Formats: sequence, structure tokens, C-alpha cells
Amino acid sequence: MFGIYDQTTLYQFLSTGVPANTTGILMNDIDCSGMTFSSLYNYISKNVVFEGNGLKLLNLTSNIFNGTIYFRRVQLIDVNIVTSSATLNYINNKMEQVYFQGSITSTGTATGRIGAIASGLQTENMVMNCLVDANISTAGTVRGGLVVGDGYPPNLCIAKGNVNSKNVAGGIIGLDYIPSTPSVNVCLATSIKGNDTYVGRCRGGYAANNNNVKMYCLETTLLNGNAVSESNNLSKNGANITAVQSRTQSFYEGLGYDFVDVWKMSSAGSSHGGTPILQFMEDI
Repeated sequence: MFGIYDQTTLYQFLSTGVPANTTGILMNDIDCSGMTFSSLYNYISKNVVFEGNGLKLLNLTSNIFNGTIYFRRVQLIDVNIVTSSATLNYINNKMEQVYFQGSITSTGTATGRIGAIASGLQTENMVMNCLVDANISTAGTVRGGLVVGDGYPPNLCIAKGNVNSKNVAGGIIGLDYIPSTPSVNVCLATSIKGNDTYVGRCRGGYAANNNNVKMYCLETTLLNGNAVSESNNLSKNGANITAVQSRTQSFYEGLGYDFVDVWKMSSAGSSHGGTPILQFMEDI
């Protein structure tokens, strides 16, 4: 066990490195103002875990997901990342029960991908039960998605916010591969903007339907400024759901969301407006 108490121990865990088979445990909230992570330690095949204990990392301006750490049960609050990189991270380890609130702006013009949890997801079922409330903005030919930039879709995630891309864009994932196992996600975004040919409310890309990827989208979510009428949950726009459904626990339970150990409903008067939040989050 490696205790993460402050900026120094957080930097050591993420950038300097700890031994294989170590679990880093966040012991308290950490204000990350002023921190930069120019390089992240490569823990590939080292079985290293970041256990967030449901606590918060605040005011991050650098990406901390290097793809080789198993991140779980952590809140990233008031993230504000502005990067010239076209791709931030490829995820090769699990990301579960992560709450991301903030923004990522990529000014890179090379072909790339940007997402709040993962830029590129190369393996199935790696990103699960994450909640995103983000603004994602990309330039050039960079693909943009609220949860994942491109690759295999996440599973049992909920996404809010906005995507403003000049290329491929989607509310859950920018450009998705076809997985061998089914997945389901819910998009409660406000607005998704991208190239007309390759944009969707839930996922961008080329295929009109993806038979293993079920998506549901708030009926008020705008696609390139327009409302969309859609009933097919396999389509890139996802099946329409109402505001009432988005605040109804039984709707999510019917899709497979776990309200025993993972999710809970927020109160109607909270900042989350009665939609699901992760169990360790404050209902404020």
C-alpha cells in the first residue's frame, strides 16, 4: 500500500514510480493547482492500482490517465486541460467508477482523439460505470467524445456536457469499433457538434448501426444545433429518452446499471438534477 496524501506523494505515484503490485490509496482530497505531469510512469504489466476512496483530485490542468494504472473510485473536479496534443492517452487498464467534471480543449491539428476518460480504448470492457460532465473541444482532424475519443465503447457510463469537434464526434464516443460483447450507455449531453458525415448524438463514425452497442440519448440533446427523433438504440444517435426517464431509477436498472453497489439517484434539487451519480459522490 502506498498512501497518497498531497501533491508530493501524488506526483511520486504517477510520475516517479512505485514497485509492482502496489495499490496507491488516496487518503484525502488534494488540490492539484500548479501541478504538471510532463511524463507518466509506465506501469504496464506491473499490476498497479489507484484506489481513490471516492475522494477528489481538484483543479487538474494535466492529464493523469497514462493507461497502465487501474483507476477506480475517484472524482476529478474542476479539470481544465488545454493541450496542443491531438491524443492524451490510450487506456490499457481498467477505469471504473471515475467521475470527471471539467473541460479538455485540444488545439492539436494532427489526426488524434480526445475523451474525458480515455482518448483511445484498445480493449473491450476497460471503461465501466463512469460519470462524465464535461466540455470537450477539438480542432483539426481530432475525434471527440465525452467519455472516449475512439476505440471500443465504454459500458454502463453516463455522459453530460458538450462536444465541439471539427471532425468525428459523439456524446459517448467519437469513433467506435465493433465489440464482441454488448455494451449500453446513456447520453444526457446538451450539444454535440462535428462533421455532418461522421457525427452522432452518442457515437460518431461510419456505421449507421452497431449491433452490440446500445445507446440512449436525452431527446433534447442537440446534434449540430438540431433536435433528433430516433427510436433505434443501435443507431449512432441512440434511442430518445425523456427527461422523466433520465431521472427514473427503474429505467437505468432495466439497462443493467447497478444501484446496489455502484450508482444512486441524486435529489431533484441538487446540481445533478435528479439523474444518477456514483454512490461515493455528495448529493449537492
